[in-house]
Amino acid sequence: MVKGLLIRQALTAINILLALVIAYIIFLVCMQQFGAQVSSSPLDDLSADAAGDTIEIASVGPRSEYDAIVNGKLFGAAGTVAAPPPDAPVPVSDVVVQTSAPFKLLATVASYPTDPLATAVIDNPSATTPNKTSTYYLGRPVTENYVLLEVHRRRVILLNTEKNRKEELQMDQLGGMAALAKNTAPGGRNARVAAAGGGDSANHVSVERTAVMEELNSYDYADLMAQLNPTLVEDEKGNVTGITSASLTSIPIAKQVGLKDNDVIQAVNGITIDSEQKIGEIAQKVANANTIRLSVLRDGKPQMLTVKVQ
Repeated sequence: MVKGLLIRQALTAINILLALVIAYIIFLVCMQQFGAQVSSSPLDDLSADAAGDTIEIASVGPRSEYDAIVNGKLFGAAGTVAAPPPDAPVPVSDVVVQTSAPFKLLATVASYPTDPLATAVIDNPSATTPNKTSTYYLGRPVTENYVLLEVHRRRVILLNTEKNRKEELQMDQLGGMAALAKNTAPGGRNARVAAAGGGDSANHVSVERTAVMEELNSYDYADLMAQLNPTLVEDEKGNVTGITSASLTSIPIAKQVGLKDNDVIQAVNGITIDSEQKIGEIAQKVANANTIRLSVLRDGKPQMLTVKVQ
């Protein structure tokens, strides 16, 4: 039994050895075939030819031989039309013409034509919004094709972006002064409010926006500042707490809204006046407000003045 087991193991070893020999023979045959293919590859042939012969390179004929193809537009305009140069901006003409736009200038406020705080009240009858009258600042579009460029006394310069030119819009002197007279004449709307001491109380008044702008526009900016001589008020630490003037009542609109001489205006619509620059910011923010609330310090006592702008 032991002898038979040994014989079986010997036969198994012989079978494994034969399988290895056969696999090795197959490997040699494959390597021989692969080596023959590599030795006869086109690259070797090309190298052999290049070593003994001159390689000829095909050449392209003159352009005239291909003009028929190019002129036939087989590839469109490629190769025949240069790329167009970018459009150069057309400069705006310095010539100012009278505008034909249906605008009506109601008021202007500016210390100089390009004053960043300059404003103009313009009525646009073609506006799609319910409010046809609005206050505009420099650079703000009045319509799609018109931009406010400069603000002068009783006139403005508009940029017509469609025609790329400057246009002038002048105030209708008769209409503007008539509106002002209507609102400030004895018995007029604003006069009645002032005489009654305001709407609901003495600290509530109503004014016409157009009349206010007209009145401010009637002043020269330098003369107005000289007349008011406004002064910034500081606390004991040197912090600005408001602005005042000893001649506030010399300005009719200031007197009408309830201000008195030496009143210290500390805030407007909750925005405190803590610097000279803040005054300009407040003017921009409340320009189109319908209600203006003035926080005033009068004889050391706080007051609140409410102005309804119509």
